[in-house]
Amino acid sequence: MLAEEPTDRIVSDKADRARAYQREYYQKNKDRIVKKNRAWADKNKVKLQKYHHDYGKRNRSRMLDAARRYRARNVDLVRVNALKSYYKTYPKVLARRCGIPLADVVDFMARYPLDSARCHICMSTGEEKRVRLHLDHCHRTKMIRGWLCGKCNRALGFLGDSLPILRKAVAYLEKFDARAGRSRASSRTARNARDSGPMACP
Repeated sequence: MLAEEPTDRIVSDKADRARAYQREYYQKNKDRIVKKNRAWADKNKVKLQKYHHDYGKRNRSRMLDAARRYRARNVDLVRVNALKSYYKTYPKVLARRCGIPLADVVDFMARYPLDSARCHICMSTGEEKRVRLHLDHCHRTKMIRGWLCGKCNRALGFLGDSLPILRKAVAYLEKFDARAGRSRASSRTARNARDSGPMACP
């Protein structure tokens, strides 16, 4: 006489068959199901919002823990999705905040796509610095100038987009860089003389 199958295996097989049937049914009737669910959601917006709000309050800590675990397991995927979401609404947000015509933003991003973009100042990609690239624009004329990384974009903003101030900043750095170069050269000469010892008289 054959031994009976364990109860848990029977339950597991039934559950697998049920899930397979549900997936197959959904795929066959996807359009009808989606349409029905959307119609219900439109009729019950307040009820749905209250349900999500109450559910979030009751399960806040559990949902946060699950989100943290997911982010820890999928760091790169989370970052890629966040960037996709950010740049999906970027043209409209930039046009609204900065007063740039939306058509200009869309046209520029089509001609200079983000995938091949680099910061026009430091020449780095956003991926290299792990920061977002931004569309820099002239605040006076509203003309888009190009892609900049966050650091370079903020640097121009802190200096007021002023060419005279930028030239002074460059001159300031060059002056002290030259001093540092002379200081390094003199230190190297002194060290070489000390290491070689006293020179012999002819």
